[in-house]
Amino acid sequence: MKEKRRLELFFETREITKISFKRNRSAAVFCRRCGRETVHLTISEAASLSRITETAVFRSIDAGQIHSLETAVGSLLVCGPSLSVLA
Repeated sequence: MKEKRRLELFFETREITKISFKRNRSAAVFCRRCGRETVHLTISEAASLSRITETAVFRSIDAGQIHSLETAVGSLLVCGPSLSVLA
């Protein structure tokens, strides 16, 4: 009787998200918590980039997980580098 052979393959995948901004759209602002100038995003941009809801972004801001600042007109901007904790 012929011996059966079994071949098992395992694939490990990693996802890399590349973020690029047009110079006229991104807002480079000083983040007090990072201690440097960083790119800040709107709530909807942050939610889309992190693949979570806008409500989850607000909860993360309230919990202190991600950094944010309020503009003079009352808009809330999220520090781009701090979004890495949501990944």
